[in-house]
Amino acid sequence: KDFNDMDGPIIGLEYAVEVGSKSSLLPTYQCTVCNISMTGPNKGLHFQSYKHMLKVLQKDYKSKYDELIKHESQKKEFHSLVKLAAKDIEALKGRNIEMIRRRILADTDSFGVS
Repeated sequence: KDFNDMDGPIIGLEYAVEVGSKSSLLPTYQCTVCNISMTGPNKGLHFQSYKHMLKVLQKDYKSKYDELIKHESQKKEFHSLVKLAAKDIEALKGRNIEMIRRRILADTDSFGVS
């Protein structure tokens, strides 16, 4: 699925790097805030994950993160609050799909996160 077609909030796409190569049909996505790589079909799972949202909140929305972390011991409520915060941010700022950086690598290049 394309990021536009996904249900639920998505934040932190400014930390996404789409990496393609001439020999691969599916791009690899890197999340520089979480320091992980994933294949195209799995990108939505990551960018909609609670862990990714929490890292983006911690990095870019520190006061909101500090407010939310107080509820961490109540797991179910905490996950819902993180998702609600992400939904509010997405409503305010959008998904920022245009912020995804793209790189095309030669077949001999590495896919490491830079």
